[in-house]
Amino acid sequence: MELEEDTYSTIFNALKHPIRRRILRIIDAEPSTYTKIQIQLNIDNGLLNYHLENMRSLLFKEENGDYNLSEFGHGATVLLERVEQPVTSRVDTILGLSPLQIKSIMVVIIICLGALTFSHVELNNKYNVLETRYDLLRESQTEAQKSLESVMVSETLQIAIKEETIPAYSIITHNTSTIILSTELIEDVNVPRRVGGYRLLLLSPEEIEEKAKAEGDFLYLIFTRFDPNPENMMVKITTEGIFQVGGGLTIQFSLTGKISQIWIY
Repeated sequence: MELEEDTYSTIFNALKHPIRRRILRIIDAEPSTYTKIQIQLNIDNGLLNYHLENMRSLLFKEENGDYNLSEFGHGATVLLERVEQPVTSRVDTILGLSPLQIKSIMVVIIICLGALTFSHVELNNKYNVLETRYDLLRESQTEAQKSLESVMVSETLQIAIKEETIPAYSIITHNTSTIILSTELIEDVNVPRRVGGYRLLLLSPEEIEEKAKAEGDFLYLIFTRFDPNPENMMVKITTEGIFQVGGGLTIQFSLTGKISQIWIY
């Protein structure tokens, strides 16, 4: 029983060590002398003697000096083949493909994945370029729209104040060099600070309310319509205060900036 356990231990030790596995393969191919084994392994005498000594139950030496496999040695080589080739055998059985064919398929798959990765990177680069161009166009369009709105505000104020067209003009300009203009609807638009000899004081609706509470009623100008259309822009500016004193005017601008119509009420 102890000898059997020692033999199994020798088999397992041989199978788990790469040099001993090679010794089993060499002798399984053909009985070999000590010198042939040493040449194929390319190891020194001491190391080869160590491994041969630990494999003594798997090997025996014939009278002519060749090493051969014992019955346990043959069993060890059979077990070694079964351990090393089960995956390949199952693949061959299921797919009917040789290892070389499987490797070729894997190469094709890797090439295809590489091509897809390259295509993805290329498409992503093109998308980034288009996105950048779109952002630039949108920014340019926004700037053009703001520029147009600034021109419309300036033109409207010129008509209302400099040309004295706004109703209640004499009241809103009486005994003052400053006209208050609400920023409602035009908070993001560039507004001239002086028009027709008058200084424009821009106040938000909240600031106007606070001023009225502190100082009492006063008149101011406010844009009540600022409507860009595909073909024109409608602008309405009125005179307002706590009490109503006079209406306003509505101007329709074409895209060329010329005045098409003016309504005063």
